[in-house]
Amino acid sequence: MRVLSLAGLVVALTLSLGGTAWAQGKDKDKDKKPEWPTEVGGKKLDDWIKEIAQKDRAKSLQALKTVILFGHEKSFKAVPVIVAELKKHKPGLKQYLDTSFLANAPAILMDILQGHEDIANKQLEEIVDAFKTLLKDEQVVVKYRTLIQLSRLGPHWKDAYKEVLTLLRDPHTWEIRHSAAVLLGTYPFDHKKETPPDDLSEGLLKRLKPEPSSQVKLAILNSIDQLDLPRLEKTQKAVDQYIADILPVGKSFYEEKDPIVRINAHVIAYGIDPASNARRRESLTGYATKAKDQATRITALQGITRLGPEFKDKLKQVYTECLGPKNDVAIRVAALTAVAHMAKENAKLVSSFLEDKEPAVRIAALANLANLGAEVGKQKLLGAMISCLEDKELSVRLATLEALGSMGKEAAEGANPVARLITEPKKGEDLAVKLTAIRTLGRIGTAPQHGDILLKCLKDKDSSVVSEAMMSLVHMEKRPNSTRDELRVISLNAELPEQLRRMAEEAIKIIDAEKKAPPNKKGEK
Repeated sequence: MRVLSLAGLVVALTLSLGGTAWAQGKDKDKDKKPEWPTEVGGKKLDDWIKEIAQKDRAKSLQALKTVILFGHEKSFKAVPVIVAELKKHKPGLKQYLDTSFLANAPAILMDILQGHEDIANKQLEEIVDAFKTLLKDEQVVVKYRTLIQLSRLGPHWKDAYKEVLTLLRDPHTWEIRHSAAVLLGTYPFDHKKETPPDDLSEGLLKRLKPEPSSQVKLAILNSIDQLDLPRLEKTQKAVDQYIADILPVGKSFYEEKDPIVRINAHVIAYGIDPASNARRRESLTGYATKAKDQATRITALQGITRLGPEFKDKLKQVYTECLGPKNDVAIRVAALTAVAHMAKENAKLVSSFLEDKEPAVRIAALANLANLGAEVGKQKLLGAMISCLEDKELSVRLATLEALGSMGKEAAEGANPVARLITEPKKGEDLAVKLTAIRTLGRIGTAPQHGDILLKCLKDKDSSVVSEAMMSLVHMEKRPNSTRDELRVISLNAELPEQLRRMAEEAIKIIDAEKKAPPNKKGEK
């Protein structure tokens, strides 16, 4: 005889209740949101909350997992009880809670808190305090899961940074150290007026050399960068020193072996000591052009992209060694992006790859040209981009539309060809092209007929076309005067889906807000 567990019963009841409600209500109001249950397993929410605080931790954990089934808003009542239970765990006084309860409580607690923006500071402080104790627990699973959930508290986690910093040296698993390193990089402070705590900066830097895991080292380097340590006068020299410890000049007892770590270290330390810049450029260029594995070459090219103009003198080398057809497509794409960032004058060179045989390379050329913006017009390269609207590959046609749209007014020359994709679609053309063209026309269209085309789309039978046209008209700089009236018609049409009507209402609100807002500076919308 099979026995249905309480967990299985809860799920079965919840699904059956939800399914019945859906079946009964779908014809009445298909857009109505289902209500959360008032009972689960024959018990009300308050009954389940009471069961959280009991000595039988199997039942306690089941109650913990059940309260969330009542919905975020209702289950919020359980938060004080859950926190109170966590506070009972006091290893220093040899008062322990069940490990399974401790391992699951943080995630469930954070799931309940999602969507609540008005949580009292005192309550948040209590949660952080409870988590701080769990971060020091002997059980790896408790520490790790708590650490993951701590990041969901946003800036409120900062009061636990010392405990997180301790986990950067955790001996049990690299995953804990990695998560700690990542979280430390998000330490909240005013980057314009403040600096991170000294012990936090020092802890990250000192851990760089002895850390055995390359993944953790990369997370540490990224956090050092995110916290602006290479750019802060207070920490610049220390960063340079600790980077030198893993990338020594000349013979040394220790030298970092992982090329990805070495590349990232060179990038974040670049510019601190100008005398080291030439050496760092040579190293990055060498990895980009000579390394045997793809990941190393791409990482080096990404570093060159970030440093951009500093590598102008390496253009020929990168072009010759990385952009030829013998290279893997991913390397060519990364190299093309690096070339585009070296100098605006390289726009023409980038545009030559719009005719490359590889779609991914053509897409990369489009994206990089779009980023160069005004330089494209200056060098009269927009026509070459527009011609890609006729590309045989759907992905390239869509990328062209996105590129033109991101350029705004600078791509106004392409408005008419884009409009034709809406009014004169090719037979069998993918709907995605029409939708993207509608979005793009709203960004680059300036003539009255462009607005009229979008208004006509509001009467399309396809709701996705209508919704895209609504948003496009809202963001159009010179939209037709009748836009608001047309949106009003949609919002009042009971035969249309409720979601579409709501979108129309929101669009009207945006338009009305624009009229009430004070005039912006010249050139701003």
